[in-house]
Amino acid sequence: MSTNYEESIWTTIWNFLPGITKFLSVLAMLGLFFNIFGFAFSGPDIAVDDGDFDIPIQRSFNFVDGNQDAEVKLLYFEDYQCPACRGNQSTMRQVKSQYSERVGFIYKHLPLKSIHIYAETLAKGVQAAGMQDKYLEFAEQAFELQDGSRYSSFSIEEVARSVGLNVEQWNKDRNSDEVDKYVETDQEDIEDVVLSANSDGVVKPANSMTASNGQSIGTPASIIYKNGEVFDWWTGGLPVTELQAKLDRALE
Repeated sequence: MSTNYEESIWTTIWNFLPGITKFLSVLAMLGLFFNIFGFAFSGPDIAVDDGDFDIPIQRSFNFVDGNQDAEVKLLYFEDYQCPACRGNQSTMRQVKSQYSERVGFIYKHLPLKSIHIYAETLAKGVQAAGMQDKYLEFAEQAFELQDGSRYSSFSIEEVARSVGLNVEQWNKDRNSDEVDKYVETDQEDIEDVVLSANSDGVVKPANSMTASNGQSIGTPASIIYKNGEVFDWWTGGLPVTELQAKLDRALE
């Protein structure tokens, strides 16, 4: 009796095996499909090259003007929709002409997306223009869009045409995961850097966009490094004489 019962169980299992095999095969195929689907839409993991620099937040993709090997470097975070950044352009041009042999000027992105809806788009446009050696040219023209707030996808593309870019390649680059990661990394860098008391006595703790006295870290934001260490920092534009004084102290 027991033998007949065991035989009937095994017979039943044997008869169901084709169906079970098909079911497991379908599950395996679904798992493979979702893995591929998820990978396709998650985007590639872009590695950011830190480069061989004496400053932790100087990246290989950052545009550098002036003396790249100088002991004193000014990291300059800007937002191309920011009026203060635009107003500070004349100061930066004059100071760079005077200190280009002694100071490295490193440009980084800090789009204030909560108040400037085109800032991130402009930052990506500038970064992509840099891939065609037109970083500063595009940045200068991008600031001009502030006249009458002439922001649109068309006007930003017109800037690319006006500075002589290969627009098709520029569009491809500015919409790439690579450029997106570069702009994101610059924003993370200013969050992560530890800034001790500056020459005005203001302290910005790590992982905070607000200084200890409640002062917001806005744009433009500047950090002077000397021999790889923070020497001074501040937010907002400065008159030429004040920026000269800060650089002269760092160069002593």
